Amino acid sequence: MEKIRSSLSSIDPFRGLPPAEMDRLASISQEIKQRTIIGHWAPMMGLLLFSAFAFPRAIQAGQAVLKPESRVWLTGDSTLHPYASTATVIDLQADFQPLGAASSVGETLSQSEVQTFKVTIPVTGLKSGEKGLDKNLYKALKEDTSPSIQFQLSDKRLLSGLPAAGIHQLTSNGVLTIAGKENAIQIDSQFELLPTGIHIFGTKNLLMTDYGVKPPTILAFIKVKNEVTVHFDLILDFAGQQK
Repeated sequence: MEKIRSSLSSIDPFRGLPPAEMDRLASISQEIKQRTIIGHWAPMMGLLLFSAFAFPRAIQAGQAVLKPESRVWLTGDSTLHPYASTATVIDLQADFQPLGAASSVGETLSQSEVQTFKVTIPVTGLKSGEKGLDKNLYKALKEDTSPSIQFQLSDKRLLSGLPAAGIHQLTSNGVLTIAGKENAIQIDSQFELLPTGIHIFGTKNLLMTDYGVKPPTILAFIKVKNEVTVHFDLILDFAGQQK
């Protein structure tokens, strides 16, 4: 304001005016200047704000990460009682190649080709809470020569189309490796889209003997039944791929 007042006092028509009048003129000049600046930049500022909020951020296909709350566990039965064993370590490698621009997770997954989708579970990461059962399970799964269980997706797309909101059925084909034996399997599960990812959950019944695994016997009289059920509740997140 002082700078504006000084500039006005150097102009002939304003020389000698009372201080109060000079202050009033300086205030008017300052307001005109501010309005001129705002008027010049307002259209551009409005366009930038509209672009930021009116158009969705693109969601880039790339590497998905597994959220910590994801779970995999198996249940079975024996001549003594049912049992359960939980995977304390789950490793996911999920890479997608974009085939087109996408503005949502659904578009990302339906328009991207699967490069890699592999779930790996270390055998010694399976914990039942009973050391004797764990030891026999590791031995039955041939942990010394095949230290992990792996599922590799064979499908080129995780989703075949763009789904609406809600829970949907998902059929996936892949190769499951247990105790060094590979078998092609089909898994029927369910999924729902999340703001930055996908939630896939379901169960799959398996026979140990299909993988060359002999159902373990504990203390010579407790026999584990051949069939086991694998439960999975996986949350894949693409949040790191938004920009």
